Amino acid sequence: MPTNVPAFDIQVTSKDEVVQDSILLAEELWQLASMAHGPHGQFIVVQANKDCGDAFIITSSAKRILDHIKLKSPMGTLVAQFVQSHINQCHDGGLFCIMLASSYATIRPLPSSTAIIHTTNCIVIRLLRSVHNVLQGIPKHRLVSGFRLALDWTLDELDGIQENDLDWSDHDAIVAVLRGILSAKHVAAVPDAAMAMLVHMFVHHIPWLLEHPTVPPLVRVVVSRPQLPHLTDHMILHHTVLIPGYRHVTHLPLRHVTVALFNVTIRPTTTPTSDIEVTIKVDSGTYHSVMTPSAAGVLQEAELTGWATVATRLQACGVQMVLSQKKIPAFLAARLNDLGIASVERLSIQHLDAVQAVTGAAVLSDWMATDVTAADLGKVDHAYALELGGVEYVALTCDPASHETNEVSYARTRPMSTIKMDCIDDMAFEELNHVLQVREMASWLGG
Repeated sequence: MPTNVPAFDIQVTSKDEVVQDSILLAEELWQLASMAHGPHGQFIVVQANKDCGDAFIITSSAKRILDHIKLKSPMGTLVAQFVQSHINQCHDGGLFCIMLASSYATIRPLPSSTAIIHTTNCIVIRLLRSVHNVLQGIPKHRLVSGFRLALDWTLDELDGIQENDLDWSDHDAIVAVLRGILSAKHVAAVPDAAMAMLVHMFVHHIPWLLEHPTVPPLVRVVVSRPQLPHLTDHMILHHTVLIPGYRHVTHLPLRHVTVALFNVTIRPTTTPTSDIEVTIKVDSGTYHSVMTPSAAGVLQEAELTGWATVATRLQACGVQMVLSQKKIPAFLAARLNDLGIASVERLSIQHLDAVQAVTGAAVLSDWMATDVTAADLGKVDHAYALELGGVEYVALTCDPASHETNEVSYARTRPMSTIKMDCIDDMAFEELNHVLQVREMASWLGG
C-alpha cells in the first residue's frame, strides 16, 4: 500500500509494489490483446463515451481499444506511446505490438549478458503458446524438427522459384494474394460480397499507389440505412465524390461540365467591406450577432457590380460549375444561376482533395479570376443529386481516361472511391469507418 507523506502531501509507493502493479497491468494488456488477435480473435466491448454509460463500441482495433482504456501508470503510458508510434508508422499489427510490449514488461531483467536472448526466447515461447494452443500437446523435440524441416523445404522452394509479373487486373489472383490481409474475423460473419467489394476497390487503387507509395489513398465512406435489417446493398462508386451540405440552385443533373474550385470566401475586391457587429441586450443575457453588409441591406453598388463581374468572367472562361469551401453570397449565387452556372458552397476541407482528385481542378484563392486559364479548371462527366441515409449529396463523377484533358489537369487527378455501406445505426457506422480509414490500402502495401 502507498505510504502517506504529510509534509509534502504525497504518497510513496515501494519499488516492489510498482513492479508488481506493472506486471499485473502487462498481464491484463496481454490477455486483452491476445483475446482479439488473429482471425479467430474475439471482439472487445469498450465504452464509447465516459459521460454516457450505455454507449458501447464493439471493436478489435488496437487503436480503438487504447483510446478507450485507462492507462494512468507510467508503464501503461509507455506501452500506449510505443504502440501508438508503431500504428502511426506501420498502420497495422497494433494488437501484436501490445502483446510484444506487455511481454517485455512482464520479464524481469537478468544480471547476465544473456538477458536479451532470454527475453526474446520467452517472448517467442509465450506467443507460440497463446496463438498456437494446438501445438502444446506435441513434444518439443518434434516441434523443433518440424520447424527445421519446414524451413529447409521453404529455402529449397525459394532457390528454384521463378519471378513472374503479377497481373493487377486479375481479380482472382489478387484475392488469393490478399486473402489473409483482407479477410475479416470469423466471429464477424462478414459476407463474401463485402470482402469482394473491398478487394475490388484495392485493385482499382493499386496501380496509382505503386507509383506513389507515400501518399494515402482517397477513400470515403457514407452510410445508408437498409430498409430491412437482413438486407444489405453495399456499393463502390469509383471516380466519384459525394458532397453533403448546402447548395444553391444547380440545374442538376449536369453532364460534361467545366469546374472551378475555390478555397476562399467570395469577395470581388481586395479590401472587403467590414462586417457590422450588432449587440442585443435582453433580460436573459447579452447576444452578439455579426451581419455582413449584404444581410444588413447596406451592400454598396460597387460590390454588386464586382460580383456581377466575377460571374461574367467565370462564364467567359467556360466555367459551368463553381465549388467553394466557404459560403457563396446569395447575390453571386443568383447571378451564376442566371448565367447557367451551377454553384455548390460550404465544402468541407476534407472534400477539397477529393474534388480535385476527381475533377483535376486547381484550388484557386483569387475570386477576381483574372488569371484563370483552362489548365486551372477541371472536368465532371456527371453531376447529380443523391440521397443516402436521409442525407442529400451532390455527386460528382469523372473518369480521367474517358475524355481528353490537358496534361496539367490530368496530373492533379488520382483514384477516388466512395463506399456506400449499409449500417443499422450510427455506432456501427462509426466503427466501420474507423477501421477503413485506419487500415488504408497504403498500409496494406507496406505490410
